[in-house]
Amino acid sequence: MICFPNECTGCFACRQACHQDAVRIVTDAQGRKLPMIDEDKCIHCGACKAVCPGRNKSSLHEIRACYAARGRNEEEIRDSSSGGMAALLSQSMVREGGVVCGAVVRDRRVIHVCASTLEETAAFKGSKYVQSDISESYEEIRGMLKNGRRVLFIGTPCQVDAMNRFFGRNAGFYTADIICHGVPPMEYLTKHLADITGGHSFDGFRFRGSTDDFTLKVFDGSEILYAKHETEDPYFHAFLTSMTYRENCYNCKYTCSRRAGDLTLGDFWGLDHSTLKNTYDGNISVVLVNTEKGQELFEMIRPLLVCEERETAEAVAGNPQLRRPSMKHKDRTAFISAYMKSGDFRTAVAATGLEQEMKRLQFGRTGKGKVYVRIKKMWQKLV
Repeated sequence: MICFPNECTGCFACRQACHQDAVRIVTDAQGRKLPMIDEDKCIHCGACKAVCPGRNKSSLHEIRACYAARGRNEEEIRDSSSGGMAALLSQSMVREGGVVCGAVVRDRRVIHVCASTLEETAAFKGSKYVQSDISESYEEIRGMLKNGRRVLFIGTPCQVDAMNRFFGRNAGFYTADIICHGVPPMEYLTKHLADITGGHSFDGFRFRGSTDDFTLKVFDGSEILYAKHETEDPYFHAFLTSMTYRENCYNCKYTCSRRAGDLTLGDFWGLDHSTLKNTYDGNISVVLVNTEKGQELFEMIRPLLVCEERETAEAVAGNPQLRRPSMKHKDRTAFISAYMKSGDFRTAVAATGLEQEMKRLQFGRTGKGKVYVRIKKMWQKLV
């Protein structure tokens, strides 16, 4: 065993570190992907355990500076979920000859890929709200670094930690972690999308646009096949209320003010707008600078931003996952039990009080603005 199943983050650095091809990936009854050792091939060298974030102490960074920020050019950050920080970092790194590795929707699943053109970076925009597969990125990044390219990896803190462990100290490797609430297994979303599309072909989905509408939309080209607000979509609402994350997320060691990445990016929840010096036309991001490399990245995009420095304590107070892990939904156990028996997302949801909860919220909807405020309060209370 590389690590206990409830400690596994699903980064699969273990598989990449094994030169004997002795680690394979399996899906358990909860829908999680987990590593399994083939004892016939294993030579007990310990390489898999050495890179595992789940069983080793992580090297995290103290926050050096905190900024509220939004991109100046609305066209450059169009379709971004927040203030466009990941988009601007990606675009700037590519313009300077570097490569960016981020999450995209491809072949109906979410995976990490490397982008070296501005056109390719556009696919990184938008919140995914599911676990991305980074298993194929290790070798691709290794090749880029070997060829002298600078690489920026953007992902969850556990993914960033895994990458840092795998590549060690490399002058050309940069990281940005996102403030993460938790990640559901891709299997849940795959089954939900199959249910709501009725087998119709589709090529994309997104959960949030630039307007904070908190609506799951499924696309086939330019056609919208499905569009439901989070109070009407069980997958989205289960995500927002912390019912469906991997088990390790509820004991996440990265949900603190010490960070895995050179930069940390997220929504600036809890920002006191009355004290802002600048005017921001839209959502505002929080940017935490954690290392010298992080400062280098921030200075690279600073001319493209409307931004101002804020107290770190303000960001920590407004973002619960800078203090503690997400708290389980009261019906989490019922959901997992039903899923393990049925293997069906819809059946598992029906075994909980989620649908009744959604109906109450639908009844209480009196306008987009009030719903947006409710969502902010719900995240701060439940996660």
